[in-house]
Amino acid sequence: MSDAKRTKNYIVFKLRKNYREGKLDTSQVARLKAIGFDFDGAVFNASKDSLAVQYPAIAEEWDKERNGEQTPWKVRPLATKKAWWRCPHCDRPYRLAIRSKVISNSGCPYCGYGGERAAVSLPVIRLDTLKSYPSIRNAQREVGYSLKTVIDKSKLDRNGIAWCYLIDYELGRIPDFT
Repeated sequence: MSDAKRTKNYIVFKLRKNYREGKLDTSQVARLKAIGFDFDGAVFNASKDSLAVQYPAIAEEWDKERNGEQTPWKVRPLATKKAWWRCPHCDRPYRLAIRSKVISNSGCPYCGYGGERAAVSLPVIRLDTLKSYPSIRNAQREVGYSLKTVIDKSKLDRNGIAWCYLIDYELGRIPDFT
């Protein structure tokens, strides 16, 4: 949003607030009505209109570090702008529009927690040989059978081979296969 639009929105907000509180005199109200000012427009009320109030479970996934000064108390649940979220399951950050998070119940694109797994192609690693593959599909082509459930559920494949996502291996988060 540009500075001019932000300033205009702030002025409109203050005028409506002052009108409701009776702080405008009759001549000011008459002049504003003459130019067609809408006194009944919606005013953002953080105590009832914010993401934190309407969807507290979703607000808990808000990434406080990456979103800076923006908080779940300062945004509407149907805002189209993107925000950073942190998955409570795999603890990875990801960026997603607030509206998508609320309406379509979009979850973590890495582990699928909280919604359908997005079409993200993450590199995987075979832990016995430490050979990495650019995606699950490439690894499946080489071994000749499905690995999706094996990797997502941290299980050994049918040949007793352990697999995991490369990022988990690099961060030292290798699942316990015992």
